[in-house]
Amino acid sequence: NRLLGSITGPRYVHIALSCAPGVELHKVCAARDEAGEALPAADVRCLFAQLAAALDWLHACGVYHRDVKPQNVLVEFPSRTLTLVDFNCAGVGAPPRRNGGSSGARDDG
Repeated sequence: NRLLGSITGPRYVHIALSCAPGVELHKVCAARDEAGEALPAADVRCLFAQLAAALDWLHACGVYHRDVKPQNVLVEFPSRTLTLVDFNCAGVGAPPRRNGGSSGARDDG
């Protein structure tokens, strides 16, 4: 992806990137399910490894996505290239506190 531009303010940064290729992971899984097929184990391992590496890199940079879900993961076949998208809920700095749920959402209370 290519950076097209950015706007920064005192409490925000907006960036515009080129359109990422691929299909949302949930659509890939739904199409396979509808066809009565599972995503091949080799594909699952490859995609999961890429997602884990992406999150590891983001966390090392102090960026926390906070909305990782199949709708925010794009997959391009046949290369099996994964792209994590939709950083609207992302945070920068210290890791978000967990609120007891499984989402990792911030606990502001």
